[in-house]
Amino acid sequence: MSAIHYCQARGCMQPIPTHLLMCKRHWCMVPQKIQNDIWNSYRPGQEENLNLSAEYEKAYHAAVDAVAKIEGLV
Repeated sequence: MSAIHYCQARGCMQPIPTHLLMCKRHWCMVPQKIQNDIWNSYRPGQEENLNLSAEYEKAYHAAVDAVAKIEGLV
């Protein structure tokens, strides 16, 4: 049985495929540069083995923070 994975935007409980970071609505709020940073540092399978690069973790936090700022959560 695969684990349930949710959009990583703060407060969002939208189920999404494990290889994605956010649901479409929230992903569209992420600035293009940060989207590029996410994809450039993504390694296939990292969502299963949780072996994230420092670059991916930095981009991940930047994406989550950018969406939170847009939504007025910070």
